[in-house]
Amino acid sequence: MKKIVAILAIAIGLVALGFVALPLLVSSEAVRATMLDRARQITGREMQFTGTPEITFSPFLGIELNNVTFRDAHGAKDAPPLLQMPVLRGKLSATAAMRGSIEVTEFHFVRPVFNLAVYKSGQTSWTFPVGKMWQALSRAKELRAQQAGNETLDTALLDDIRLGTFDVSDGIINYTNEATGAKETVTSLNGTLSWPNIRSSWRFEGSAIWRGDAITGRMNADLPIMLLAGGISKISASLKSEPLNLDFTGEANRLSDLFVSGDVNLSSPSLRRMVTFLGGEVEPGTGFESFTASGAVSGTMSDIQLADSSLELDGNTYKGNLRFSISETGKNKLSGTLAADRLDLQPYALLLLDGSNRKTLFTVINQSDADIRVSANTLSFPGLELTEFAGSLIARENEIKLDVGNAAFGNGILAGSISATGDSEHAVLGLSVDGSGINPVGLPFLKNHSRLLPDGASSIRARLTSELSEQGALLEAMNGNFSITMPSGNIAGLDFSEVLKTLDPESSDGENVMIAKPLAATAVTKFEINASISNGTAWVQNSAFEVEGYRARLSGKTELSGGSLAMWGGLEPPEGKNSSLEGGQFFLGGTLRQPLLVPQIRSPAGNRTAIPGNVRKTASSPAKPMQTVVGQ
Repeated sequence: MKKIVAILAIAIGLVALGFVALPLLVSSEAVRATMLDRARQITGREMQFTGTPEITFSPFLGIELNNVTFRDAHGAKDAPPLLQMPVLRGKLSATAAMRGSIEVTEFHFVRPVFNLAVYKSGQTSWTFPVGKMWQALSRAKELRAQQAGNETLDTALLDDIRLGTFDVSDGIINYTNEATGAKETVTSLNGTLSWPNIRSSWRFEGSAIWRGDAITGRMNADLPIMLLAGGISKISASLKSEPLNLDFTGEANRLSDLFVSGDVNLSSPSLRRMVTFLGGEVEPGTGFESFTASGAVSGTMSDIQLADSSLELDGNTYKGNLRFSISETGKNKLSGTLAADRLDLQPYALLLLDGSNRKTLFTVINQSDADIRVSANTLSFPGLELTEFAGSLIARENEIKLDVGNAAFGNGILAGSISATGDSEHAVLGLSVDGSGINPVGLPFLKNHSRLLPDGASSIRARLTSELSEQGALLEAMNGNFSITMPSGNIAGLDFSEVLKTLDPESSDGENVMIAKPLAATAVTKFEINASISNGTAWVQNSAFEVEGYRARLSGKTELSGGSLAMWGGLEPPEGKNSSLEGGQFFLGGTLRQPLLVPQIRSPAGNRTAIPGNVRKTASSPAKPMQTVVGQ
């Protein structure tokens, strides 16, 4: 037993001694030559460094080179090197060293700086024109050309070129494109690329800081050599950051440009923040917050499509297809078709009305021209809710337009558009509406503003604009025209029965002014209101309705903002029915919220302002003071 223990102790000691002595057994000159030859074979470029390579034992058996550089073979003489780093460490295989051979399995780049450039000629600084890697790429391209359709490449036909694991610590990537002027910088790069050999898959995991945000990422590729050679490879990738999270699984190819197809999931706590992160310019503000998207993605980085997708923005959920095209010289373009169960546009309308946040709205829509077909079972605006909506969202430079192709409201239908043009300091809101079978009483924004409304199926036509300044009110700056026609129905908030009594000598008791009944309504026919609006004042003309055979004609004005009323009405008696009935006048005053109706008996001919005797008597009697009819 003691002999066995002694033998084991000796064996362990010899192994330990062997490991300790490994740095002494490995020739630094042999390792240096191996490293230089390995770099030359793979890249076709000479690796330069200073000083004498140092063999190390901790934290692993390896070699350390100082001030390593790879020259940019395509750049000018004063161009920065393609790669430079103060320290390059290579991990040596201990078992190979004990056999007397040199085998580098891992490369550790310490504080490397990668200078990647695309020159005006189209040449890239990282292209390897010679070397084993270039030969492998050329061979892979030949095999790809011989493939039939989507046939999988037999990687055994490729040379078995050993690569290894590449670890980056605190690296920097500088990218410039002389053709487009684009520049990017990635800092604090830490990651590991595992690519054992040219035939194998690769896996990259790492973290960095890009555009001021910390990001972590992962990418797997089944056939990276084919992807680099312009072929197809299955890939999966993920990106995690504060402004954007992305997961992709599918295929990629470089038959022309980089083309991807597969399933994608994308999310961001703020669409504004995500657009800024991806290179757009969006002003700080509110709106365009939580955003998610998922579906089948396909296309290049400059022209990408999302099909069978589900999107959510600010609580609105959409299904459909989108296409986004990036232009290097002109505007980006967004198009597609989206459907929603319930679409709430109130937050965006409030952004438009708020001068402090209006700039946010316009900077978001100015990121690209857009033409998106939209449908929704329910669509909500401030003070309005439509159903069965079908239309489109159109965006141009400093202009956004919601085109209403068709929408239902109650038992009626609407068509038209709502648009906004301008910028943060000055914007013009436009409204064009044609409606049929619409009951104005059911329109909340009218009902909340006025207690005098036609109540019945009506046709509505409006062409309105309003300038939105930093502090300007919507109604005060309104211009345009509108009309409402109603074949039959009621005037809600107005009782004409007492007015008509004053026009009938047999029923008049000398009192020509009465208080209207609560919740009054007057049955009318042939109702028509036409108004021209100038700077917030609606001038009513060519307007009339019929009530119990009388023809009532209206003219006057109302201030839309304050709601003040000043409307004259004339009543024409029925023709050919009762010649004893007389016409008359009435005055509609007060406000839209609290209307006052003053009936008047027909004045003698030639003196339209004279007050009849019975009215004078009533007006002079202290027991019976003059009254007005209050619309309810």
